[in-house]
Formats: sequence, structure tokens, C-alpha cells
Amino acid sequence: MCRSRQRNNIPEKRRTFKPFVVTPPVENEVPPNARAVKTIPVIIERTHVKMIVDTGATTNILDSKAYNDIKKKNPSLHLKPSTHKIYAYMQSKPLPVLGKFEGLIESKHRMAVTTFHVVNGDGGSLLLSRSYTDPREDHKQFGNENPEIPKNHQPDSPIMSKLKKEYPSVFNGIGKLKEGTPTPFVSNLVVAPKPNNPAEVRVCIDMRHMNPMIERKRHVIPNIGELFEDMAGATMFSKVDLTAEFHQLPLDEESRSLTTFHTHKGLMRYKRLCFGVNSAPEQFQYAIQQTLQGLEGVRNIADDIIVWGKSQKEHDTHLEALMKRLSENNLTLNVSKCKFNVDSIWFYGCTLSKYGISADKTKIAALVNMKEPEDVSQLRSFLGLATYCERFINNLATIAAPLRELTNKGVVWKWTGRHQQGFNKVKEEIAKDCTTAFYDPSKRTRVTVDASPV
Repeated sequence: MCRSRQRNNIPEKRRTFKPFVVTPPVENEVPPNARAVKTIPVIIERTHVKMIVDTGATTNILDSKAYNDIKKKNPSLHLKPSTHKIYAYMQSKPLPVLGKFEGLIESKHRMAVTTFHVVNGDGGSLLLSRSYTDPREDHKQFGNENPEIPKNHQPDSPIMSKLKKEYPSVFNGIGKLKEGTPTPFVSNLVVAPKPNNPAEVRVCIDMRHMNPMIERKRHVIPNIGELFEDMAGATMFSKVDLTAEFHQLPLDEESRSLTTFHTHKGLMRYKRLCFGVNSAPEQFQYAIQQTLQGLEGVRNIADDIIVWGKSQKEHDTHLEALMKRLSENNLTLNVSKCKFNVDSIWFYGCTLSKYGISADKTKIAALVNMKEPEDVSQLRSFLGLATYCERFINNLATIAAPLRELTNKGVVWKWTGRHQQGFNKVKEEIAKDCTTAFYDPSKRTRVTVDASPV
């Protein structure tokens, strides 16, 4: 079966995320003198159906009898108008197409969301196009794993009350959610108060059971040190924060069903990239990084974008170019978190100025005010924070050597004057508020090698 020659007028739907594929068709037993017919037992929207396989077909077809059986179990299922003309082989008259719908089709441990065209009649000839049966064409295979379906649970009552109160703003917002249809992928809702504003809630979904099935694109998120490489001579800074972070990016239609989750309003699913998906941070970083490609004096980590310039004029030029690029890509800003045109700015745990890089004052205060550790766990917390600030602590490895001895396996905890001295020395060094200059490749460089035995 094939469509008319005018099929090139029908735009192809771009697929960017297709994680599942069905089991290859199984040939039924037939009499020796009969023609072999390939069929495959499948489940379409919770309804068992046997389909004849036609790998030459360009569309999936159900007769109206099969569609009515499916609709009995799915009353909310409705046909959408279809302008496609579908012809039987060697026929000039098109088949009577009633409409089309998008549904979940399953075979054993594999599944996909695909489009079915419904033809009037009950001939029982159900065709399955090669887009479903051929894994090399449209889908990526992930083996025979099926994600475990978690039990439904609702957030605690106080949090739930806030969620219900803010339901319109949380779920309508920027069009990131819509009502979901029945699907085996149903996750639980996770709601928590926002750290800076407990009166508001942050919504995400628990994707622990689904995440192992998602193919990740391993895009490297830059560390803070990489951002400083081009900042030599910078005197003016701005920081731009993107609203709702992941929700800025539309989610492909075929990926949306994977984000279905329970709510007090029924099943919902995301229309935009959401929190809880394991690949979301790297996908978002890559998308924003590509958007900013080619801009001078502009870098980002996640939704935080920093702009700098060696002069006021250069800074303003870079900032204007950034704003234009964001506008062209329909990216919106959280103005309350943005800072513009300053000579000193906090960015990812460091303070940047024309003098270079300084430690975050809150982290300095946290280290200086730490009490003497009473066990290995507390000591490791202290050393972890000190290591984060190590670029601002002279000879940290030597000073902290006695402390690290206590964290070794098999060492009995015993805090002595030697350890107290090292503990106090680390706090003394970080309190000096050291500032390191931005690396400038045009200036003379002296390499200092640490030959300490520790």
C-alpha cells in the first residue's frame, strides 16, 4: 500500500528523541500451499490487536472496527482530520480515511508512539508501515528492559496545599505542561519549597525508573576555571539569568509521553524540558552554548550567563550582542536575578573584579567559623570546603597534611595539638582574602612546581 504521488506536499515530522522500538514481526504458521503473511501481535492503547505487516507501506492503517474496540477502552480518544490520500496497491480510488490519531503501540518489552490512519470498514486488513517494524529507520534500540513503574504517592499535605493554591501558575505558566493520555510511563510528582522563597514551590518529577532507559548525549559542562581563560583585562561585568532554566527548551512531541506524571488533577506531561531528566543539564548547556556561539566576552554555565569587557564601551557592545541573540532565539530573562554594569560580581562561588578572582566571602566565613571537628565526617566536610577554595590558600597540601592523615582508612581518631595547629593554619590562610589574577598569555609566565612530599 502507498500514498499518492502528491505525498511530497506532506511535511515530514522531525524526530529528535525516539528511545523505543518494537520487537521484530513474527511470521505466523500457514498451510504449505498458502502465501506467508507476516503479522505481529501488538497492544494499541491497552487494546490487543493483530496487524498484518507491510514493510512497503508508508503509513499505519486501522479499520474502523479495530478503532472502535480501542476507543471502548479509551473514551477520551478522538480522531483528528487527515488530508492524506491513501491508495491501495494498483488502485486509483483513495481509501475512505475517517481521520488519524496518535497512540502508544507495544510489543512485548518495546514500545513507540506513532500515528494511525483509520479507514472506514471492517475488512480486518491492518497494515503496519516500515517506520514501526524497521528499527534502523526511525528508532533507537535500548534492549529488552522495561522501566519499573513506581507506586503513586502524593506530596505532604502542607506542600500539597501550596501546590493546589499555585496550580495555575505552576502548571500553566509558559505552556510547559498539558494533560496526559494513558501511558505505561507514569512518574511521581516531587514538590519542594524554593530555598529563597519558601512561600513558592518548585515542581519536578521523579524519573529514577525512566532515566536508565534514556540515551544521553554526553556534552561536557565547563568548570569555573575554563570561564576565566579569556577574562584577562576585564574591568566591567554583567550577569544574566534565564527564566525557568530547562523550561526554555521545547520538548519533542515523541518525548513528551515519557514525562507523564500523577497530579491531583490527573495525568499531566511536560511540553518542555523538565527537571528530573538525567540528560537535562547537558542538553540545556549544549543548547545555550550553541546559541551563544560566536559572541565575544560571553560565556555560560547552565542558565547563568556572564558578560565582560576591558572597557565600558566593550562591555556594552558585548551585552547588546547577547541581548539581541537571546531575543532572536525567544529566550527570556529573570530580571530580578540579573546584574548589569558592575565592577565586581559573584559568579559560581567566586568574586570577579578587575583585580582577578577572589574567594566567595560566604565560603570564607563558613571556613573561619567552623568549630573543631569531633569525628572524621566533620573533618572531611572542613577539608572539602578548604579544597574548593584551594587556589586562595597558600601551601594548602602541606598545611592540611596532618588533618588528611586522620581520614585514612584504619586510622584511629585522636585529635592532638598537631591537628589543631593545622586546622587553625588553614583558617588563618583563607582569612587573608587572597586574590589571583586572570591568566594573561601575553605576559611573562613563571612555572612553580610543588615538590612537597605530601
